[in-house]
Amino acid sequence: MRIVNFEEQLATFAAADNAAQATERVEAGMPFTAALKPDCPKLHHAGIVVYRIIFCLMDFRNIVAVAGHAICSDCRNPFDESNWILLPFQRGEVECYIGHIAAGVRAVAVDPAALLIFTGGCSREAAGPRSEAQSYYWIADRLGWFGHPEVRQRTITEEFARDSHENLLYSVCRAREYGGSYPEHVTFVSWEFKRQRFHLHREAIRWPADRFTYLGANDPPALAQAVVAEERNRMAYVADPYSALAAFRAKREARNPFRRTAGYVLSCPELAGLLAHEGPELYSGTLPWRS
Repeated sequence: MRIVNFEEQLATFAAADNAAQATERVEAGMPFTAALKPDCPKLHHAGIVVYRIIFCLMDFRNIVAVAGHAICSDCRNPFDESNWILLPFQRGEVECYIGHIAAGVRAVAVDPAALLIFTGGCSREAAGPRSEAQSYYWIADRLGWFGHPEVRQRTITEEFARDSHENLLYSVCRAREYGGSYPEHVTFVSWEFKRQRFHLHREAIRWPADRFTYLGANDPPALAQAVVAEERNRMAYVADPYSALAAFRAKREARNPFRRTAGYVLSCPELAGLLAHEGPELYSGTLPWRS
């Protein structure tokens, strides 16, 4: 077995032969007895040693990802629009965003094998280095996790996504980065009127349809206007499924005022080809969920 991280600093330089072994998942804080191989480096003890695990990889089979749309600058009163950094067309949508957060929390509450991921980057200069994902996390916390406080321990953030394609792909990457493996099932929460768009994103990353659920939590008050704009956006994704052309690039640059760079090519090296792929043809390389 491989010890992931532990209180005893002597073990932080465990021999490569030990480090290469399979990970043993145990509850954090439990006393743990491990037999280290006799080829441990100097200052290490061969034989049986007792450690107390302070961190270990989590075993989540599924994820529920919630796409961020805006940033709340003061989560103490998230229902007050003056506490949000909003674009003009987003006025009146704040309660809908909170509905998305609630939908994600409740979906995870009924699935003990699920991890909740709020996804969205530091998209507004006026908000400072505060991400959409952080906003959603702290709103859920402020509102008591909508009656499910246990979900807090199964919630993380993904803070680099700049568009909906990245919301989906980066959530899958973040699950791998955090838990050590890719999810078996993805549930994605966003606007109902964007349902078709997210199925295009699913197809672009070749995620199996039978392992994907789209949860359209609600629609904005100005739905007719949103549907017209969405038709244009959806057709743009049909032509450019990896959002690689100039128009999409400009949007992502505008949503990244602090010039942050995602590191998923390092934490998910098996996805390097997909992360770099620009299309418009579908990525044809090997993927871990198509093995």
